Amino acid sequence: MMRIMKHILGAIRSLMILLALTAAAAVGACAWISRQGNAAYTEIHTGDEKRQVTERFNMPFSVQRSGEGHLAFTNDLCSKPCAQRLWFDNRFSLDTQAWSFDLDEQGRVVGKNAWASP
Repeated sequence: MMRIMKHILGAIRSLMILLALTAAAAVGACAWISRQGNAAYTEIHTGDEKRQVTERFNMPFSVQRSGEGHLAFTNDLCSKPCAQRLWFDNRFSLDTQAWSFDLDEQGRVVGKNAWASP
């Protein structure tokens, strides 16, 4: 019986260590994505092309079309001169950080925003 308890306690200890390492890795990934996203955000300027934006961010993005809202960060519609808004989310931040870029009909940046929730 004592031997079984030692194995159970050892397994619990290993699980706790694994959970702590996983949490630390998630926090590290969130910080790294935040740093990379903020660096890319500062490098993008009005007039840049969509290709330049997506290459600098080098992460998945979603597209908000003209007249559509975005529920996570703002109710503001993408409206003229905005033809579409690109959203880059820091997925490790649990929906508390994102960057958006408004593109005109020619696919050039006409506005940008960095979003963060407390």
